Amino acid sequence: MLLKLKGITLVETLVYLALFGIIFTVMVEFSISIAQSNRSAELRQHLDRAKTFIIEHIDNSFLDTNSIDLNNSVFNNDQGKVRLNNLGYFEYYLENGVLKFNNTGTVYDITNTKVTVDRFYLEAAQVKTDTVGIRMTLEVSSLDGSESESIETLFIIR
Repeated sequence: MLLKLKGITLVETLVYLALFGIIFTVMVEFSISIAQSNRSAELRQHLDRAKTFIIEHIDNSFLDTNSIDLNNSVFNNDQGKVRLNNLGYFEYYLENGVLKFNNTGTVYDITNTKVTVDRFYLEAAQVKTDTVGIRMTLEVSSLDGSESESIETLFIIR
């Protein structure tokens, strides 16, 4: 009796390798797409946190303030500065892409190292001749510049 060995031919092997290559390529592209999407979402999350923290911090300072020191504030400039009077003073200003908070001589960084503040534009909000608050335009971006967000808000002395 003659035994016939059965195996795969060279053509079948090449077809299997081509199919494997196509499936592998699709999986790699999908993985890269997911990684980029996750990175983008993480950068947006850092921006959202930074914006929220800045707004809440300044809003809390306005709760504790008596007036705005117009002589030591810089308005209508992308590198704005505002000084708020209370028992001492609170001051916010932009330095090298970092928003700083000066509490009567003690300086703190308000933004974290994962974001940069590109614009801190302030305008005096007035009722008749009294300055009662500030309008703020804040532009924050990721360090690599791939994500950025802008927000405008108004802070009023209460």
